Amino acid sequence: MHKSLAKLRLFNEKVARLAVTGLVRRFADAIPEVEAEFSETSITRTGPTTVDIIGRVRSRMTAFDQDQVDAFVLTYRLFTQKNDQISPDELRDLYVRATPRQRYRVAMDGIEHPELGPSLLVNVISALEGFARTVAVHALAARGDTVQSAYARRRNVGPVALLVEHICPAYGVAPDAAFGRDAWGKLPDVVEFRNLLIHEATYLDGGTCNSLISAARHILTKLAEMSGAA
Repeated sequence: MHKSLAKLRLFNEKVARLAVTGLVRRFADAIPEVEAEFSETSITRTGPTTVDIIGRVRSRMTAFDQDQVDAFVLTYRLFTQKNDQISPDELRDLYVRATPRQRYRVAMDGIEHPELGPSLLVNVISALEGFARTVAVHALAARGDTVQSAYARRRNVGPVALLVEHICPAYGVAPDAAFGRDAWGKLPDVVEFRNLLIHEATYLDGGTCNSLISAARHILTKLAEMSGAA
């Protein structure tokens, strides 16, 4: 039990540390400048408005401070390495090994306290997914498909794929431009932790929940505006 609690506390500690790193604070509301240099290029016209460009591209982000990047990466890598003790897979394994009594208590907390962050996170991303599916279905219907047929083809598609593969192309806009780079970058984590919370009856730190909830609500609002629903 003590080892499990220590692992969860470590996860929350690392998330909080990421939020205050110089890199996150510096670019929270700013878009980094990227310089690209082409060399050894050949250009071939492939159509009236299209060309093929073959060559070497060297890009660099001059605005970044390497020390800030290193500090961020050292912490962030802990969440992405499959064998690290605070990766989502490891946290899932922690709950898989919990006793029925422990899992029941966590499950009941979600039922009895729907105002808590984990319950709200599940509700918000579920609302986003359902609404995104509706927008995608009607976008297909506008091109001649029936609503029933469009829904049947998109019923099991997740929120990220709905936005990337169907909605944004239909509106002619890139996801990060439509929803903002910061919120869009968090959406895969929102989905991952939603699945973790639902299927494993887990819990998530309030600070982490608030950040993910804010991102999902922002995307939902922007999608409503883009589709004309709001």
